[in-house]
Amino acid sequence: MIVELISVKFNVSYSNVQVGRLLKKLGLSKQRPVERAYQQDPVKVDQWLNTTYPAIKKEAKNEKRDIYFGDEAGFHAH
Repeated sequence: MIVELISVKFNVSYSNVQVGRLLKKLGLSKQRPVERAYQQDPVKVDQWLNTTYPAIKKEAKNEKRDIYFGDEAGFHAH
């Protein structure tokens, strides 16, 4: 994705290896994020998925409202 972004934004072609080297020089990595946070509490996750969120979703539907989720990477509607 970074290779494509550089190509579109700056009209310059880099290989994956070159971008990896550039990221390393900047102190960054091209790692993918962990799918699940290691700090998460399975009991709280279960409660959220099976009790809290369904109640919020039902209330939002009754009031014809949208639900948005946000984090440090962005947000999207459900």
